[in-house]
Amino acid sequence: MNFLAIIFFGLTFFSAPSSFAAQNADSLQIGARAPLFSLHDQYDEDFILENRRDKALILLIGDYQAREELSLWAKEITDKYSPKVKCIFIISFPDVPFFLKGWIKGKFKNNDTDNKNRNDSVLIDWGGKVFRLYESTKKNANLILIDDKGFIQGIERGTVSPENKKRLFSAIDDLFKPQ
Repeated sequence: MNFLAIIFFGLTFFSAPSSFAAQNADSLQIGARAPLFSLHDQYDEDFILENRRDKALILLIGDYQAREELSLWAKEITDKYSPKVKCIFIISFPDVPFFLKGWIKGKFKNNDTDNKNRNDSVLIDWGGKVFRLYESTKKNANLILIDDKGFIQGIERGTVSPENKKRLFSAIDDLFKPQ
């Protein structure tokens, strides 16, 4: 049995469908304090939300099926707002068997053999806790705009459509308007 067959077998038979705890994705409120969490990236570096108050953040949360849409969102955001806003990728893998975790982390590492170029950091949500905490929807990009004081200022879910982009960019622009 080759390696790919083992991976397919593990993903198919050892993983159960993840439960979606939130009943209503609208219960996460704009203006509320962002729920705190900590995760590790693919390099096993810690990310603690509470310690990231230096600039506005956009959490780009999704499962593996949403990774391409998350990348499209990140490009749109960074092209317009970098360096004022930092994009934080969070990919949920709630049901991955333990023996595949190292292999999956390796897929997110770049070709930098010294691991010195860490601009491609991806936070890995193995248990799906952050995915549920932020009431994310499966197979969709879920974006949460958090200001530098830790409050949610925008929530967007779905594709990079003109309407979705306009709503999110309006929320970001509001952060930088003079008071």
